[in-house]
Amino acid sequence: MVELKLERVNELTQKDVAGLDFSFSINAEVAKPINQLENDLPFTTSPLPERVKDFGFDEQELQGADGLTKVIFVLKAENGCVYGYTVASKSWNRMALLEFIGLDVSVRGYGNAARLLDAVKHWTREIGLGAIRVEGQSNNIAACRFYKKAGMVFAGYDEHLYRAFPESRGEIAVFFYALLDNN
Repeated sequence: MVELKLERVNELTQKDVAGLDFSFSINAEVAKPINQLENDLPFTTSPLPERVKDFGFDEQELQGADGLTKVIFVLKAENGCVYGYTVASKSWNRMALLEFIGLDVSVRGYGNAARLLDAVKHWTREIGLGAIRVEGQSNNIAACRFYKKAGMVFAGYDEHLYRAFPESRGEIAVFFYALLDNN
């Protein structure tokens, strides 16, 4: 595996990630009741027809990281290629909002998502906030497992959030929090 250096950057461009694959496979979803994610035990899943999902790459969302209200961390190879990134911002509720964690398929399973999440936790404390909120989807099983393994607390779900998007209809939004202090 390529050695990756963690860096804080102000922006991320399509050129930075050209040729990489941040998509993920969907072949199951968290089985109902969704609130089983509250338990410390492994959760059960229900099979789905296999498909690949990619959130795309919007350069406008990946600009303007001033370090006070928004931050971008990248995992960068020596050649400058970005193999992973995360974006977080200060939210209205005095928490950090973890907007994205993206990893190229070639660097998954090596602790890189945890490195990115740890960087966001550090930044969150640095700017005086006590928690991080993340919205995931019930059919992104790897993400749900990652957030639980990282010690994040499941705090609810919304069965109607994606209703207006035909390609996402039926997906359930799930919410996890990293509670960093007693705020």
